[in-house]
Amino acid sequence: MKADWIRTALKQPSGFLILIGALGLVLILLGDAGGAQTAEVQSADTRTQIEAYGAQLEERLEALVESIDGAGEAQVMITFETSGETVYALDERSGQDGSYQTEHVLADGQPITETIVLPPVQGVAVLCQGADNVSVQAKVTETVSVLLGVTSNRISIAKMSEWRGPV
Repeated sequence: MKADWIRTALKQPSGFLILIGALGLVLILLGDAGGAQTAEVQSADTRTQIEAYGAQLEERLEALVESIDGAGEAQVMITFETSGETVYALDERSGQDGSYQTEHVLADGQPITETIVLPPVQGVAVLCQGADNVSVQAKVTETVSVLLGVTSNRISIAKMSEWRGPV
């Protein structure tokens, strides 16, 4: 008696499509539930590596800006468009029947990272003591633009305040 509604639904074309759609939705939800924790851990690791990359890039750019004649002491902040992307190693197999399979290569139950795609720079803010000089602003803007491949409208140059209290 409980399966009567299924038989009735299968007899009607629209009911059959609804049943298949519901089954597909359940399979999608079950598939996502199994890998959610691993993906979250992986993205946290990627995020940490991207943050370290950003910090290193800021330090190097600060040192370079401070080397520009007239710039003085500098601080740099870089923002990224995305959080980056992790590309995992895949094992690809072709069957004799023409089928093709791919699956992630695992080590200790975790996918092996093949590469991390660094995110593009969204914007750069530079504070420096000599930013009130138009010539210094132009040199700093050009330097940042050339090194990071960002247009000048994504670069902000401002004069650093004299008071440097707790940050």
